[in-house]
Amino acid sequence: TLRKFSGCEMGQTVCFEIHESHLYGVSTSADEVREDEVPQNSYYSWICLPPREDGFRKAVHRSVWRRQNCEGPIDDSWLDLSLRRDVATNRLTILECRREWLNGGSDGNRTYYMQQLPLPSEILQGTRQGFALTGSVSYRDISEASTLEALGDPDGEQPRKRLRRTYHTERQSDCKNMTVRRSFIRAKTYLQTYHPLSSSFIDLVNDPCPDTEHSPRDRLRLRVVSRERKIFMHRAADESPQNHPCLTGFSDTYKQPMKHSEEASHSQGVRMWPPDKAPQELNDLLCPTRRLGEVEALADERSVIYSVKHEGAGGYDNRAIVLINFDPSLRLPGLRRLTMTGQSTTAAPGTDEPHKGNSRQEHIVARDTAGERTVHAVSFVREEPATYLRVRHGYWLR
Repeated sequence: TLRKFSGCEMGQTVCFEIHESHLYGVSTSADEVREDEVPQNSYYSWICLPPREDGFRKAVHRSVWRRQNCEGPIDDSWLDLSLRRDVATNRLTILECRREWLNGGSDGNRTYYMQQLPLPSEILQGTRQGFALTGSVSYRDISEASTLEALGDPDGEQPRKRLRRTYHTERQSDCKNMTVRRSFIRAKTYLQTYHPLSSSFIDLVNDPCPDTEHSPRDRLRLRVVSRERKIFMHRAADESPQNHPCLTGFSDTYKQPMKHSEEASHSQGVRMWPPDKAPQELNDLLCPTRRLGEVEALADERSVIYSVKHEGAGGYDNRAIVLINFDPSLRLPGLRRLTMTGQSTTAAPGTDEPHKGNSRQEHIVARDTAGERTVHAVSFVREEPATYLRVRHGYWLR
């Protein structure tokens, strides 16, 4: 099943996820295309593997439309591919970030594209209704022996269309002010992710803080670009078919009106956190060194966590671990309330230290020198205070 499934860059050209005990995989590479061909369309190749195969449950290998090559060249350094669970439909969603130069221009723009996949139960029942929510092509079966040529010439198909809710462009094409855009090069962007529930780009960037007395000090900040959805249809200038032939469209392949096609949105602009006038204690916590070393970061729907290698961490091989959490229900002991004016209190409300439980003990039966049986209580679990209980360097900002 995986022989026809290509891709070598995890998180860029291929990704996997387990959903409802099934293994899903998505690839953006199509190794079936001949070298002398120049295809006009590219497709996602995705698979769904059941826990075990039987007469009804079998491995599924299909493809779904991804993009047209006329949408412009792609900057591979910004590619990001993942599978996310949609909390509303419980389906997995292909989430891909691409930085493209539209119409072959010199100014690239990032866009996140979303494409839902069917549930295992829908695959089993052969259900095809409801998948047009993504506003793109229907699914096509691919057998192990088939090729793109056997499926038909995709270049002869009509241009595909997307609903506005299934893509999010980072900025409007008429925004030329670099100060307003607050763009960062890839080398200074340690994390790029997307939060579907809030429709937000979230980047962890190095934005050095100017220092009049010394050289600029490195500063780690979150760069957030969000949008607000509008109900009434509004066609922006950069969404015209001349600028982006695949972005708009209000009917499916059967010329029927598509659900949610009337939706539109407008950008909320770029916001940086912490703000420029944030307390120095917060900046020192997020960036514990004047000069950043290696930074590794991960994120999910509730938090961003990253590690920073620096000399002040008890050796250059050690790292400082920083957690930025957006969930107000998380209560870690030892946190102090901090306001943006720099005032702090001893502890945040509701952050009492947890009580230690009793360690699990087992009774061991042994015989002493007199041959009598004795029972000894031996603990196989050694309890130590959690490391975060000793960390008193954190702030509660809500």
